[in-house]
Amino acid sequence: MTPYGWNSLLAAQNILNLGDALAIIREWAPANFSSFGLFEACILGGLALALMTGVTFPPVRIVLLLGLVHMALAHVRNADVFALITPMVLAAPLAARFKNLRDASRDAALSARMLAMPIVVATILTATIPTLTSYAPNAWISPSAAVSILKSYNPKRVFNDYDLGGYLIWRGVPTYIDGRTELYGEDFMVEHNAASALAKPMRFFELLKDYNIDATILRRQTAGSKLLDRLPEWQQVYADDVAVVHIRKAAFPAFKPSQK
Repeated sequence: MTPYGWNSLLAAQNILNLGDALAIIREWAPANFSSFGLFEACILGGLALALMTGVTFPPVRIVLLLGLVHMALAHVRNADVFALITPMVLAAPLAARFKNLRDASRDAALSARMLAMPIVVATILTATIPTLTSYAPNAWISPSAAVSILKSYNPKRVFNDYDLGGYLIWRGVPTYIDGRTELYGEDFMVEHNAASALAKPMRFFELLKDYNIDATILRRQTAGSKLLDRLPEWQQVYADDVAVVHIRKAAFPAFKPSQK
């Protein structure tokens, strides 16, 4: 029931086989402990709990816990898996160790639940209702103004930054690349990154020429967008804090004035 058909069963393997491309994608990058964060606090807190109370776990649960920690350290996205599954792995051993929690009277527990339920419901409604009535995607991945300007030129071939691809597809703009890296493959992804970041400057020019690109939408911080500002055959038509739009003058002889 997906566009991949039976290949959905192999999707994880296809992604993990992307090699050097994984290092480029932020969610597949390893955990970064250069600044103190929630994940580090959980690891240190769990270690302190084990050292202070002498909590022990069965071998199978130890293997599961170590596997979850390894996954979360290897890829940022797996921190969510760690947060979801770890409490279930630790629940029974902690209940056995702290018997006072396990042996609390049923009436007291029921009263606490009855008191907590309205508070939980009120909190969920308070947090959810404003979101449902005024939801908007994160501007960092949905540069609506830039894409509107881009679409006004009706470009045929657009060169874009990787993480803008999903929003461009939603707006009906064919993309050079998007978040489905397993479809494009490791080589294509690595080449795109090296070219747009000007790690291989000549390859950037070659891609624009080989694919007959007539417009680009790139991050303001992307080195390629800064280079296009200095090329006479390209014109910047829009720029904001998120994205910059350039058009190839030869493809649009009557381009509009620059909007910044």
